[in-house]
Amino acid sequence: MCDVPQLLDNFRPLWVFPHFLVTFVTKDTPLMAIIYFDSRTGNVNRFVDNIKAKRPDFTTVRIEPDMTVKERGHLITYTDSDGEIPFTTYLFMERNWKFIESVSSSGNRNWGKTYGMAAKRISVGFGVPIALVFELSGLDSDVDAYISHVTKSEHIL
Repeated sequence: MCDVPQLLDNFRPLWVFPHFLVTFVTKDTPLMAIIYFDSRTGNVNRFVDNIKAKRPDFTTVRIEPDMTVKERGHLITYTDSDGEIPFTTYLFMERNWKFIESVSSSGNRNWGKTYGMAAKRISVGFGVPIALVFELSGLDSDVDAYISHVTKSEHIL
C-alpha cells in the first residue's frame, strides 16, 4: 500500500485553487526560467553569464526593440544616462510587458539617486515588480539573490 503523504512528497503543485489542484509535476520535471536582457557596456551581459554558469538550465535571450515574446520571463536591463530606461528596453517593454514577471537593473552607485532607476521606472510604468538592483556587473551574492528570486517565482527547485 502506498503512503499518500509520501507519494505527494514527489510532486509539487503549480497552481492551487480552493477545491482542487490543477497541475502536478514531479520534482524531476525540468521547469525553465527565461531571462530577457539588454546590455550596452557589458555589465548586464557579464551578470547574465554568471547566472548561466550557476544555472545552465535557465534560458537567456538578448532583447531586440522589435522582439515579441510568447513566453513569460524576467527582464534584466541597465540604467541609462540620468536614470532613464534604455530605448531598446522601453520598446521591448511596450510590446511585451504582459510577459515580464520581474525587472532587475544594473547601475552605478556614483550616480546617487538615479542608481538603478530604470528598474524603478519600469516597475511604476509597466506594473512589473522589481527583483534586484545591482551595481555594475553585480557581486556573486547578487547573482545568488537573483537566482533565488527566479527559482521561487518559477517554482523551480
